[in-house]
Amino acid sequence: MSDKSQELLLGNSVQPPERLDEDEDQNGVLRNEKAVYESTVADILDHVGHPDFKFIHINAIPVIREQSFKRRYRLVQDLLKKVSEVYDYEFYEKPETDTDYELDQVRLFIEFLEYNNFRFLSYVWRFLNQNLQTIDIESYCKANAMRIIKETEEQSETHPQTKLINLFLRTYYKEKYIEWFVKNTENSKTEIILEILESEGKLNG
Repeated sequence: MSDKSQELLLGNSVQPPERLDEDEDQNGVLRNEKAVYESTVADILDHVGHPDFKFIHINAIPVIREQSFKRRYRLVQDLLKKVSEVYDYEFYEKPETDTDYELDQVRLFIEFLEYNNFRFLSYVWRFLNQNLQTIDIESYCKANAMRIIKETEEQSETHPQTKLINLFLRTYYKEKYIEWFVKNTENSKTEIILEILESEGKLNG
């Protein structure tokens, strides 16, 4: 939990002693739920682009799902803004977020951007035909950037993703995309290797 989220949690849940009984009876539960929600949101936003995002986001999903559409809408807008700050990426047309389905599509994009991308990366690496256990991933990717981008485009057609993910794969500019590709390959190297081995029938059971 970040310092900011801890302040939100404590600041909204701790009341003066003379009001404890009154608040507990009338709206103490609601106040505590709001504190938990605001603390959760702060944690999510503070960790966009950080290794801990996956753990924080997965644990936050049950809390987020219980919230009103208005709160979930606001969180999505804040996440898209944070993505712009951290990744220097914005959709050329702002994603529609007027329904639960559309909010869910943004969530799937955020998950792909942050951590749920190893399967797609395995499609690309399989055709690059490199041993991830032995190569210097960053050096290889920088030296073969155009090949990686070409293979990414081909694999996004062969293995279509959601609309927002496909847009990201097609429109993220080259230098930043390669940085993202390297970072996520290194973070998920074991999962990518296993996916490739499984697809080639080299895993037993």
